[in-house]
Amino acid sequence: MTHTPSAGSQDLDRFRRAVEQSASAVFFTDTDGTIQYVNPAFEELTGYDADEAVGRNPRILKSGQLSEEYYERMWGTILDGAVWREEVPNRRSDGGIYYANQTIAPIENGTGEVSGFVAIQNEITEYKRLSSDLDVYETIIQQLEDPVMLQDLDGNFVVVNEAVSDYTGLSTAELIGRDESAFMDEESAAFIADRKRAVLETEAPISYEVTPSFSRTDERRSFSTLRYPYYDADGSLSGTVAICRDFTDLKNREAQLAQYKSAVEGAYDLIAACDADERLLFANGPYCTFHGIDPDSVDGLTLRDVLGEQTYEIAGDRIEQVFGGDSVRYRMQRTHAEQGDRILDIRYYPIGNDGIADIEGSGDASDDSDSVRGSVAIMRDVTDEAEREQHLKVVDRILRHNIRNELNVVHGRAEQIREETDGEIADAADGILAPVERLLETAGKSRAVTEILRKRSDREPVDVAAGCRTAAKWLGKRHPNAHVDVVAPESALAIASPNFGEAIDELLENAVEHAESEAPSVEVRVTEAAESIHVSIGDQNPAISEMDRAILEEGRPPNQLSHGSGLGLWLVYWIVTRSGGSLTVRAVEPQGNLVTIELSRGE
Repeated sequence: MTHTPSAGSQDLDRFRRAVEQSASAVFFTDTDGTIQYVNPAFEELTGYDADEAVGRNPRILKSGQLSEEYYERMWGTILDGAVWREEVPNRRSDGGIYYANQTIAPIENGTGEVSGFVAIQNEITEYKRLSSDLDVYETIIQQLEDPVMLQDLDGNFVVVNEAVSDYTGLSTAELIGRDESAFMDEESAAFIADRKRAVLETEAPISYEVTPSFSRTDERRSFSTLRYPYYDADGSLSGTVAICRDFTDLKNREAQLAQYKSAVEGAYDLIAACDADERLLFANGPYCTFHGIDPDSVDGLTLRDVLGEQTYEIAGDRIEQVFGGDSVRYRMQRTHAEQGDRILDIRYYPIGNDGIADIEGSGDASDDSDSVRGSVAIMRDVTDEAEREQHLKVVDRILRHNIRNELNVVHGRAEQIREETDGEIADAADGILAPVERLLETAGKSRAVTEILRKRSDREPVDVAAGCRTAAKWLGKRHPNAHVDVVAPESALAIASPNFGEAIDELLENAVEHAESEAPSVEVRVTEAAESIHVSIGDQNPAISEMDRAILEEGRPPNQLSHGSGLGLWLVYWIVTRSGGSLTVRAVEPQGNLVTIELSRGE
């Protein structure tokens, strides 16, 4: 009799064939965890044949990466009749690790009791590797300070890093699906759109520079960009990738460098720089002209080559001092091929890691000579200045010694004549004494004038309030009958010449000498403004002459026929001018003068 398979047996057979042919690894265990069955996919995935696996515990797959607590939770779940799903690391028979999405489900018998378990594994090792690589690259991209972006064929953002958000002021979520027109000026956005189209048309990378303005951050930045085509997994062109480098600071530095180079090239001073081996790095036109070298052949020349053996031997000790970390300043006579002997004021500054050190003066620029990478030399032709200084010394010596000695002789003889005679002869002697005394006073002031003219017009913070009080005390000692009232704050700092006090002395002396009263009164007032200091000196004397006013205010007599009224007023004008200030003279009613000096406020 023929046996006909039942429907149940047919279903079971179909189920077995499905499991046998499944791409997923499947194995059955009893409630103790002993493996009862494995399918071919299990054998391929784990490396264990069915004969090796059946009868053994799934612990043969244990990787050692999961804790005992994990297994306790898993067994607790499936023994309670629930399904356990988890991503697990397992070990193959050859010791290699693989990753799988694993589902373990209980198998119930006809009475509802758990009689065993079925486990299904789908390998995700490659997926895990790709995910890990993706995480690594995504982390790198997000951590880059350079903006990185992936855009589709329409130019819209698909992927952007945080740097793009920082520049644009939009979050990554707000950027996705939009293009550059969402956050930058139209001209720059259109320019970038043209570059994207060029990459898509040629399928070749291009580089370009662009300086967009970002509307949300109110910034304008310059970028150097590399843009190249992007292909999907099928090899189809799907968009472009761009990496941008912000070179705004570099561009600004280049602009500043160009300005400095222009200033250095246009300077009258001789300027050059050398490295630690004393090889020239740069020399401006005046330096090359003075030393007779070709500006295009500066590289490679040494200081010894340029200066010559004799000059180098003289300057060698100072150059060595500079490379020890100190700034050096000195004067030296050099011979020019056409202009003859010239006197140069020479300054050497060491170049450290942070640039030129100790600009203000010499000495102790650095305690670490190893940090000196080179030197800058600035040379100024001061021949005319030196000659003028020598001339002033000669004039000063003549005024203070020769003429003064002769005038003292005349003064002494005139006094002798006045004492030994009377009448018209004695009166004539008086007439001689008055101009001689004025000339002696002028000769005495000549030293102060020549000292001021010889010095550099340096300025520094000066307490003019204290200076005015000192000048008033000095005047009181010379003229006991005079009264000077000083109205001033405790301190008033102004930027002025160190000799500013001498100008106040001269103005007070002038006010007393020209007073009509035997007990003259002078007021000195110091006032402070936001950016300036005013010193006013008021008297009750007749109006200051047009000639004296022109000297005080403009440093010139009103016309060529006018003669100076003495060096005192000229001294005032020169000191105020060298202080960077200005002076005005105003007549006041009913009678008097107000001389006001304005200076820049100091700190």
